[in-house]
Amino acid sequence: MNRHKTKMLALGAAVIALAVSLTACGSNQPASSRPASTATPSQAAESSPVTPTDDKATNTGEGEYIGLMDPHSLEIKVDGQTKPFQIDPELATQLSDWEAGTKVKFAYTEEQLDVNGQTITRLTIQSIEKQ
Repeated sequence: MNRHKTKMLALGAAVIALAVSLTACGSNQPASSRPASTATPSQAAESSPVTPTDDKATNTGEGEYIGLMDPHSLEIKVDGQTKPFQIDPELATQLSDWEAGTKVKFAYTEEQLDVNGQTITRLTIQSIEKQ
């Protein structure tokens, strides 16, 4: 594994760990003393410390498939820069036999997330195909 890929994996793991720890740190009370939540999933997402700051717009791109980072993310080189994208685990299974360097066309959403006052961009693949 090359040094760049190792750095990208470490960065991805750090972002995921940050998101998980932020959602887990919602209260100092033990779970047994907190009232049960009656919020709907959409209400819960709105009150989460990780919230979207705008609507998702679908974009298109072309690049070079680098490979899977984990079961829910991959890397694509776009305009000379390697970028991480989130994917559905089903799509990861379909891409598992693709070779690095494959030219691809893809549709993705770009979402700005507010994580405790810091803006993070999440890119999510909607569809991908070989060129």
